[in-house]
Amino acid sequence: MAMLDRVRARANMPKLEVNHLEATQTKEAFLERLQMERSLELCLEGHRWADLKRWGLLKSQEDVNKLAQRDPDFDNFIVGRHECLPIPSSEVNNNENLDQNPNY
Repeated sequence: MAMLDRVRARANMPKLEVNHLEATQTKEAFLERLQMERSLELCLEGHRWADLKRWGLLKSQEDVNKLAQRDPDFDNFIVGRHECLPIPSSEVNNNENLDQNPNY
């Protein structure tokens, strides 16, 4: 939590326990708040997708529904399909050894 408070201090924000005491009570609550902090601190820097995959938040519809509550871009997210992009058709057509990503 000390590292998170250092980042918050750099942004002239109070320590986490001042405004979000509940996030300091359990590991699960802290992780959930950390996920929010990273999305706020690193917005538009290209880290969010890697965070979501690393935390496993794209593996179940329940987790995707939680994301959709904060971010409507996830309203149409399909678990098992949208974790990766389709390979362009021209590439698949030009290479007989190349298979399209699943579900595309």
